[in-house]
Amino acid sequence: MAEPLTKNEVLAKLETGESFRGIEIGDVDFNGHSFEKTPDFSGAIFKGDADFANATFSDGAMFISTQFLGRTSFWEAIFDGKKGADFRSAKFLCEQEVSFGWSQFLGGANLDGANFGSAQFAAGVSFGGAEFHGDGRANFTNVNFYDKGRVNFNGVVFGGNVWTSFFKTKFSSSQGTSFNNTKFLSSESTSFSKAQFLGPGITSFKNTSFEKNNPVSFNNLIIDPPGSLEFIDVSYLGDARFLYTDLKKINFKNVRFRRTENWLFNRDYLADEDRGKHLNTYIHKNKYNYYSQVEILYRKLRENFEGQLDFHRAGDFHYGELEMRRKTKMLEWQEKTVSKYLPFLKYFNLTQFYKIVSGYGEKWVQALASFVAVWIVFTGLNLFWVEPKAAVTEEQPARMEQWGNDSFHRLGGSVLFSFKVLTLQRWGDEFQLTGTSYIPRIFVAVQHLIGPTIIALMLLAIRRQFRR
Repeated sequence: MAEPLTKNEVLAKLETGESFRGIEIGDVDFNGHSFEKTPDFSGAIFKGDADFANATFSDGAMFISTQFLGRTSFWEAIFDGKKGADFRSAKFLCEQEVSFGWSQFLGGANLDGANFGSAQFAAGVSFGGAEFHGDGRANFTNVNFYDKGRVNFNGVVFGGNVWTSFFKTKFSSSQGTSFNNTKFLSSESTSFSKAQFLGPGITSFKNTSFEKNNPVSFNNLIIDPPGSLEFIDVSYLGDARFLYTDLKKINFKNVRFRRTENWLFNRDYLADEDRGKHLNTYIHKNKYNYYSQVEILYRKLRENFEGQLDFHRAGDFHYGELEMRRKTKMLEWQEKTVSKYLPFLKYFNLTQFYKIVSGYGEKWVQALASFVAVWIVFTGLNLFWVEPKAAVTEEQPARMEQWGNDSFHRLGGSVLFSFKVLTLQRWGDEFQLTGTSYIPRIFVAVQHLIGPTIIALMLLAIRRQFRR
């Protein structure tokens, strides 16, 4: 069996452009070496130590399906050129942590760049301090970080126009994965969709920076056990999307989401809610299903913060949950045939009433204002059919006197009557309804229903306010 290649033999094969597929390579020290042409180590097997620390790859490098069995280091290596760094399906099976710390991935165009798609890391890896720039991609799709060791992305910068993907990546390292102080500053999107965050190690995003107005996807995550993913002290997570992810399983501490700018009521909300406004509505079911899923997101997030006893933010997400339910109800109505003739009826449902009256039980001031508004309306209506019993005498008929022909006292009587009816107090000893029509009695019944309902919602909102 042939002996593993030495450094000089490797350089000779690179010069002639021969393939390394299936070729075993022994200990090689390329520390500080400058590769002017693209070295193609695709299919090679590095049986010994592979030291590429401080190496410069002027026109990129290819390590497709390469196996690294010994100590491996690309510490402070520089990957430049349009071909980028291609480590697709590479297997880092060494027993020591692989190092890409402080490396620079500067090149790449179109679909090239730093490509680690389907690579495997058996004993941990460090990209700490590395920088990804240029117009290519930082592709970690389907990468498997498993077994012992830690995975370190601390202080990494994803900048320029780099498209970053951890799609279907599996984080199951026993010592966890850290994205602490990592900066996602690229003008392109970032995706962790369908990634798996598995124990026993925890994947941590602490003091991580996400560029505003550039979406980051955490859709369809698999988190097992709960708590295997955490976001701590993240200054802005307002553009993150979590559709189909169980947010109850994520640990959020001191995280800032999007926030409404409203002088009356501000609340935290998810980017997923805003996205629903721009969905194509040519098929209502698309939007209907979407809002239903966002409602589930809010419910799980509410339960998460209630478990932390953070009732203030839980209230914000309770509002979002019911807002999505209201929009779902409206879309359900639009699918009915009768909606073509009575479209305005979609606004008449209990959830809509709950929002208008008390902001889903979160705004006690709004509930108080609703009670006052209803009080004023019924005060005006009651002027037409309510009169004091004191005005009904044998000498002076009520219809002539009309509360002593004094508009001020008449109005005051109506105000008092309306308040008593709305608050379920006895009024029969002081007032009576005029005429024989059923209309006044119907309005009294309506007041008996609306008044206590609004008061109950106001008390509920006050209770929630104290819990905050």
